[in-house]
Amino acid sequence: MPNTDQYWQCDVALPDMEIFCDMGMVKDLGLGTPASQIGALGNIVSVIGAGTTGNPVLSVYNVLKRSGILASTALQQEQFGTAAGIPGPSGVQYTSDPKGIRGYPPTKANALATLIGTGGASSGPTPKGIQLNSFDVIYTVAGGTATTITMTAYITPFVDGAVVTPVLILPTGAYSLPTAISTGGNPYRRNIAIPSPAMISGYDTDLIIAPAFQAGAGCTITVHGFVLKCSYNFN
Repeated sequence: MPNTDQYWQCDVALPDMEIFCDMGMVKDLGLGTPASQIGALGNIVSVIGAGTTGNPVLSVYNVLKRSGILASTALQQEQFGTAAGIPGPSGVQYTSDPKGIRGYPPTKANALATLIGTGGASSGPTPKGIQLNSFDVIYTVAGGTATTITMTAYITPFVDGAVVTPVLILPTGAYSLPTAISTGGNPYRRNIAIPSPAMISGYDTDLIIAPAFQAGAGCTITVHGFVLKCSYNFN
């Protein structure tokens, strides 16, 4: 097979990656106290004091991304079955199979009975990199009730000479995050789902999670971190 396929790729992303982001990765905006400190559990935390709002913005610098690659005659020898007359996947329509997950259909994709309009086959590389499906937020509320806790997430792509337009992947909202005093001083660990998850595969993109913790009178909020639940396809 190496004389025809040349290299192997994973078609479907795997859904079991976790990335733990403690507060040492965070730049706090508007906290008014040190952004990071060693907590009672020995971990790095952010502490939002009574009557203040903490914005521990997380720029996830350890997200690995891939853009995906197209086939070429130098590497892929199987040239049958694509509308481009070259190996798939390519930038030409009908150069992947109906699910768009393999580059070597046994017959032309535009002749397959399962093809529906132009949406049944895809062009371009198989999506690679990381897809953020959801994330856990871990925090403790003590001394009083928190006023509000909200979350936002977005992706910022940077293109040379172009206007930067962040892409919102999680609108600002409370997402049923508890504001009451934590029972027994134990942390909350609540999951927030991304509404329409997709691979973060573009070049020079920055994944941002931007929370806002507003502590009420007599309240202290200790933020322990965020845990990203991801699908990934690196091979």
